[in-house]
Amino acid sequence: MKLLSSVQKYAFAARTYNNFYGGQFVPSKGTTFYEHYNPVTQEHVARSPQSTQEEFNAIVASAK
Repeated sequence: MKLLSSVQKYAFAARTYNNFYGGQFVPSKGTTFYEHYNPVTQEHVARSPQSTQEEFNAIVASAK
């Protein structure tokens, strides 16, 4: 348990990720999120939006 207690002292600030396409970060209009947790401490560290269909289409179009 010594390892776990030493890891827990480092707190991570949960952040929300944006989509990246067209050479820039673009906030999603989606309202549903995927939650990401630190596998050691089970601390919530980030969330990623589930993109809307329109955003998905724009991302695919910019990749072509």
